[in-house]
Amino acid sequence: MRNGLLGPAAVAAAITTTVSLGPWPTEPQHHVAVTREGQMLPHAWGTEIPVVLTGLNPGRTYRVLTANAAGNRALGGGVRIPEGETVHMRITTAVPRQAVAVVLVEDESGREMARMSVSPTAR
Repeated sequence: MRNGLLGPAAVAAAITTTVSLGPWPTEPQHHVAVTREGQMLPHAWGTEIPVVLTGLNPGRTYRVLTANAAGNRALGGGVRIPEGETVHMRITTAVPRQAVAVVLVEDESGREMARMSVSPTAR
């Protein structure tokens, strides 16, 4: 090679190798779900929503959020899973009942694990 330059084949191999390498999964993927368990309750300060979370990893912490139709999010609570994979909880959010469009569950790193659409007229 002249002037220390790599040929086109060597450059393509280096790029392919770099792109194809990635982190290996460190734990099995769980099927996490969120479902509503009763009526959404309006309050002067926002909304209370009873939910059931399933498929969660024991020992891990999760955040539950609500979002309106525009995608604006508000924290609804958090939970650390002691054992088992099912949690019954009542999340509280500052979002008014008629504005809640989605309930989300995120893991500790902020990765979305589950999503549930909510009808604005749901009670």
